Amino acid sequence: MLGTDGKKVDWNNMPLPRMARGNALDAYFTMKCFDLLWSKVEKLQMEKTYEAILSPATNIFRDIELEGLIISNEILNDLRSKIYMDIVTTEEEIFNFESVDKNYNIDSTADLTKIIYSCDSKNNLLNTGLGLYPVKRSDKTNKPSTDVESLDTLLDMLEQEINRRGINA
Repeated sequence: MLGTDGKKVDWNNMPLPRMARGNALDAYFTMKCFDLLWSKVEKLQMEKTYEAILSPATNIFRDIELEGLIISNEILNDLRSKIYMDIVTTEEEIFNFESVDKNYNIDSTADLTKIIYSCDSKNNLLNTGLGLYPVKRSDKTNKPSTDVESLDTLLDMLEQEINRRGINA
């Protein structure tokens, strides 16, 4: 644990009143956080989920915190390679569409919007891209959303349409 000066705290030499005050403040703010989070759990009616899954999992998380987690570098590197190849393959497939500009940067949200929805940051229609309909728009900007939820929904819709038409990839 670090002190306010950024140095490690020497618990053995800390005066008891200072240690007690720090622990009391920690407990106080932990309870405040609990109250705030628990009210959200109740609002979402997820008490049973918390009790059945999250609460028992705290022991597992505690053990991981105290003992660490064994990770195989070999498996991790293998996964990294597979994921990288999946990304490269997917990018190649996207850029194989004639309507997708080869100069777009797929890591750019603005360019991804152009690729998927065929519109620019001002919602002007473009002649390039896949021309898909946005499932959700940003509340602030009204731009088509490229968040994970929107892209997952879009993917599900595309898979359903492919299955409906009987198109096999």
